[in-house]
Amino acid sequence: DISTSKIIVLRFEKNGQCETVTSLAVDNAVYKIGGNFISKNVGYLFAFKEEAGIHAKGDSKLSSLFITEDGGNTWNSISVQSAPSISLSTDIIFSKMISENVGIISGRYWANDYDFCERTLLTTNGGRNWECISTLPKINILSSPEVTDFTKQEESYVLTVRHITSENGYEYAKYKSSDLNVWMH
Repeated sequence: DISTSKIIVLRFEKNGQCETVTSLAVDNAVYKIGGNFISKNVGYLFAFKEEAGIHAKGDSKLSSLFITEDGGNTWNSISVQSAPSISLSTDIIFSKMISENVGIISGRYWANDYDFCERTLLTTNGGRNWECISTLPKINILSSPEVTDFTKQEESYVLTVRHITSENGYEYAKYKSSDLNVWMH
């Protein structure tokens, strides 16, 4: 059926052998996948599609989100119908769940008309709803900021952002929040 695409999920064993666990149906416009495990058994798989937009690359949208609770043997779809599109000049570069409720999606920013906060989405209900993080401190988008990590350390959520410095090197900034609403640098 050419109207749908599939993601083949593999499980890799220590001896280098792999076994097909399952195939997951996704929108045929999917251009990028990502995922992570938050524990030995619980993991997430993100599928993004490209939509028409005002920029050359268009918009990116989370089209499918899957969860496994048995170490990858079976996967269930999470409805993401409310996920907004993100206008990007390139693509989604970061997607990570850090708990069964909290996760982030973020993209690459190359143009000066992009608002970093509006291009970084947060979920607090397991991926069913995503909202822009509008409360991050002002980030200089001319330094091409990219999210490189999202974790929870003790009682704080930590978002790590990489910036290009004037010396053609990189600098990392950490933004912390105890409630996912107010972020401090």
